[in-house]
Amino acid sequence: FFTLSMQTVSYTPSRVIAMFLVQFEVRTGYEIVWSKSVIDGYDFSGLDFKVLPSGIHEFDKATVLVSHLHSDKVYYGLGTFRQHIVGQNQPLDRSTVKVYSLGIICDPATKESESWKPNEFISNGWEYIEVLDSTLVHFLQTEQYDNFDIFNQLYDRILSSEPHLPVSSSSSRFLSNSSVKLTPNVHHHLLTKLPQMFKTVGPFIFALYKQSLLRKRIIFFAKNHRHHLLDKESIENDSDSVENDIYFNHSAFTYLLSLISVIPHDIETVSKDEKKHSYSQPIYNIGLNDLDSDDLLKTSGYIASTSDDILMFQRDLYDIGVILDDSVTVYNHSDIKDMNIDDSKRIRATIKDYKKFKLIYKPISCSRQDDTHHTIFTNNTNISTDDLNSLYTAASVETSANPDEYDDILADSGSVYVDEPKWWLDYATEPISWRESIWQAFSWFASAGQVDSDSAADTATSATSLRKTNLDLFELIKTIGYFHKLTKKWFYLVNEIITEQLDDLVPQGESLHGHDDEVNTSLLSSLTSSSKIRVELTYQDIVDMELDPYSEADLQFVREFVLLYWGSVVDSVEIGIGFTSICC
Repeated sequence: FFTLSMQTVSYTPSRVIAMFLVQFEVRTGYEIVWSKSVIDGYDFSGLDFKVLPSGIHEFDKATVLVSHLHSDKVYYGLGTFRQHIVGQNQPLDRSTVKVYSLGIICDPATKESESWKPNEFISNGWEYIEVLDSTLVHFLQTEQYDNFDIFNQLYDRILSSEPHLPVSSSSSRFLSNSSVKLTPNVHHHLLTKLPQMFKTVGPFIFALYKQSLLRKRIIFFAKNHRHHLLDKESIENDSDSVENDIYFNHSAFTYLLSLISVIPHDIETVSKDEKKHSYSQPIYNIGLNDLDSDDLLKTSGYIASTSDDILMFQRDLYDIGVILDDSVTVYNHSDIKDMNIDDSKRIRATIKDYKKFKLIYKPISCSRQDDTHHTIFTNNTNISTDDLNSLYTAASVETSANPDEYDDILADSGSVYVDEPKWWLDYATEPISWRESIWQAFSWFASAGQVDSDSAADTATSATSLRKTNLDLFELIKTIGYFHKLTKKWFYLVNEIITEQLDDLVPQGESLHGHDDEVNTSLLSSLTSSSKIRVELTYQDIVDMELDPYSEADLQFVREFVLLYWGSVVDSVEIGIGFTSICC
């Protein structure tokens, strides 16, 4: 649970179009015992398995995000899960435990999503988590399991609520006879899970960001056992807090990875290929049941989460796996051999990624908590919930911030201190390659011993540096903005190189660009009709992209990146990395 200082503002909440109640019993299994929808004939099939995923019975409560396909349209929603022991003095067995999940489905179509589709992904009903949970608790406490009046009342009142509702940080219990006055807790917003995601995956976030930009199919595999999912400190403090809602957090990771890897709206290349790959589709919580029934898994470039380990070994289901266990493992599905992952082929962050990660993690890491061990958030910049709800805001955040703060993030490397776990460097990061080691040795001699590696300033920082004592919401948006800025840089640099090569092919007297700098598509088509071009990149081009010219993983990323987003005009990529300019 987060504590936030925030002024009350207005915004448009997710529009609920369906509500349902799922029960699990040992004898009958999963069953949707009550449901209502504004859409006639709405298909609830499979939602019972989605809101009661594998392993959830190890928890007393949880929140599970879901994606659901109906009539070729993707809807988003969530379920609040509770277990209830009937009769406090009764012996504990399966017959005395009631297992329910109360869920909602929301219409993803919003005014903002008409111009920026990724805004749909946050229309999942996060605003209603507290009222759904409190209603379910009340239902369980009454122990009248055939009386669904309380859900009918809640459904009617949510649908009759005003389109623009007040928002504050305080929780609301609004099962009264009056109309619904929704006061959602903004701490349930998925963006507030960014610090938890960074803490969980560490420098791997950069490797995942790159794979997502390549629109690889990515699945987060959350191990089922409670001792894997919560660190000891979390269990001792408050395992039922929002911060430790494992299913909600891992579902949020799919949204956040999609968010940081979305193509900013103002990107335009000479090929126009980026229009076909502008985002990765988040699929909240998949399970074994989805293999036969859910066409969502046929989506190219999706990001999903699951607690079903068996999916790890399904053929043609995904490209990149992320195992969230006592440690984090990122791997290519093709590297699974005999039900095991080849450890030597694990995907890792580069040294540059590791250093950049520490720099972007520092502003959103927070050591201060209140008496109940809840993270303290502030809202000094008065961020509205509409801002948090909009991917577009993150893409254009530079317009509302100090531009100097968005200069090369490595410029601040001399003041970095992060209380980091040992695995960030030892396990999640590639070792320095022999090629880079040789280069550093030659550079040192060529400069008479005056060249320091760029890690010197990073490692010389004082361990006594002051830690942040709170976290402002704007820091989260700035962090998302950093990834979008990096994406822009890559697109602009590569597009400029390709455009220059195409310009060299243009007949004298003609121009590849017409009025308003628009690309002459007919000329471009004629230039590449017989053969596409071969793009040649240099060591310096890779450095300018803030990538590691000595990392084979980064070089392969650049090749795939160019072929994906300029594939209609480019057929091969050559990267000239050598020692010819070492001493220059």
